[in-house]
Amino acid sequence: MEKKEFQETAAPVPESGPGQQPAAVAVQDESVAVQDAGMESVIVFCYPGTVGYMQRIYDKFYEGKVRYVAMDREENIGMILAGIVADETIADNFVIMLPNCVPCAGITDADLYQSVVYVNNSGSRTLLHGLPMPFRKDVLVSIFEEMPGVSPAEYDQEKFLEMYNRKAGVRPVEVGFSFGNYVTPVKRAVPCESVVLEALIRKKFLTCSLQGFNAIIDILRKHAE
Repeated sequence: MEKKEFQETAAPVPESGPGQQPAAVAVQDESVAVQDAGMESVIVFCYPGTVGYMQRIYDKFYEGKVRYVAMDREENIGMILAGIVADETIADNFVIMLPNCVPCAGITDADLYQSVVYVNNSGSRTLLHGLPMPFRKDVLVSIFEEMPGVSPAEYDQEKFLEMYNRKAGVRPVEVGFSFGNYVTPVKRAVPCESVVLEALIRKKFLTCSLQGFNAIIDILRKHAE
C-alpha cells in the first residue's frame, strides 16, 4: 500500500537527538489556530503540518479544551516548561503531550493527569516518553529557584523530571509496550500495520515519531472519522 504524508505545511522537521525534544514555535499556515483565550490546562505539541489533523483526533476522543502548538526543532524539556510557567494563560496545574501523542479511544482528565514512567523491553525506564505529563507551576518554580546559575536549556532532562516527581510527591505508574494496554510506540518509517490496528482497539495511546506518524497517516485519517 502506498504511503502518503499528511501535508499541511512544507517545513522540514529535523530528527530529534537522544533525550531532546522539539521546541515550540508559532503555528504558521495551519487550518487550526492555536487557542490563546482564557486559562488552558492541556497542551498538545505537534509536528509541523499535523496540527489540524491532531485536533480532529482530540476533538473525537477528548471533551476538554486543548491548546495545539507546532514544534520544529529540538529543545530541552526545561525550556519548554519554563516557557509554560511564564505563560499566564496556562493554568497552574497543566498537562503536556510531546509530539505526537495520539489517543486510541476516549480519554478523560483522569487519564491525562496520571503520571507514568515508560519501561522498555530491557527494563530501562524513562520519564521523557511522549505520553501525558502533568505538572504544577508552583513545584516547577521552586525547582527553577534552586538552580539559579543553570539555564533550563542545560538541564539533565531525566534528573529534572525525577526531581519534579520527588518534590511533587508523585510516584509514576509503570507502563510499556510489552505489558498492559496503555501505549504502543510507532517510531519506524515502516511500522507493522497489524500492531498499530490492534493498538487502536486495545491501547490508550500511540506515541509516534514524525516518520511513524506519516507512515500510518491513512490509518489515522480513518481513526479520526
